[in-house]
Amino acid sequence: MALCWLTTLCAQEFGSHWIRIPQPDSLSHVWFRQTYVEDGLPLEARVTVASPGYYKLYVNECNVGTALFYPPRLQADSQPVAMTFDVTPFLRADTNVVALCYAPSYPHVDSSQVSVQFFGVDASGAPFSRFSDGGWLCRRANSRWTVEGKEHVDGRLHDASWKAAWFNPALWLTADERKAAEGSKVTYLSATHPVLRHVHTDGYRYFDRDGCSVSYEFGVGFHGMIRLTLREARRGERISYDGLEYVCNGQLDEQAYPVFRMADYRRVRVTGDRRFKRDQITVVEAIQTAYEPDGDGLPW
Repeated sequence: MALCWLTTLCAQEFGSHWIRIPQPDSLSHVWFRQTYVEDGLPLEARVTVASPGYYKLYVNECNVGTALFYPPRLQADSQPVAMTFDVTPFLRADTNVVALCYAPSYPHVDSSQVSVQFFGVDASGAPFSRFSDGGWLCRRANSRWTVEGKEHVDGRLHDASWKAAWFNPALWLTADERKAAEGSKVTYLSATHPVLRHVHTDGYRYFDRDGCSVSYEFGVGFHGMIRLTLREARRGERISYDGLEYVCNGQLDEQAYPVFRMADYRRVRVTGDRRFKRDQITVVEAIQTAYEPDGDGLPW
């Protein structure tokens, strides 16, 4: 009964709890987070996220769901879509951190970026419901779109603590609260709706050197992304291939791959600046994807 009541409440109040980063632009990806203090371990909880763009959802640093990102949508589609996730397995008895990495669905400005509800049954058996508001924090992520629709990832700015309980709040901003435009609609996707999942990882068949670049042939076409493992790359060194511009952090065995951009591949040409050497690439992986039901990620 409590969950039925909460579901009705979420449906009624959904449109009034949108947030965004102050002064959003058309290219930046954004990290959002909120820490909820608990009085005991909640008995169960769910998170509903609505967005006109893409996002990855984390609870207590755990990636929620089995898709590479959410929601499934057509290219250049910015219709707000809502999905609900069971986060009970990720809960803690003291604090619970709900965090999202958001990206516009294509290079354009979304005036309202995400709307989040965290709801369920607390340790005493009472229902609770918490909505995204001006208490949430946000900052620009280390990735963004380019004007050409590619993805730029700066490994030097990666901060694993952005979704952790203990983090440095110095660079974070207070999120702007927004109201949905009058007449705007949100599409709710069910648990059976297919999402983009990682289904297979493969290697390349052979490679060809071409001056300062190298091309990898995979033999068959696939939809997904290319992931490179790099060794002895210099901090600030730039490497690029179709769909990705990556700035190296200089750490041992760092990986270069897009956060949200998927594409069709069969052969890919990797280039770099004057410091780039083919031998820096130790592993090349074809991350193949397909649209499948999300399974345990979306139980409703």
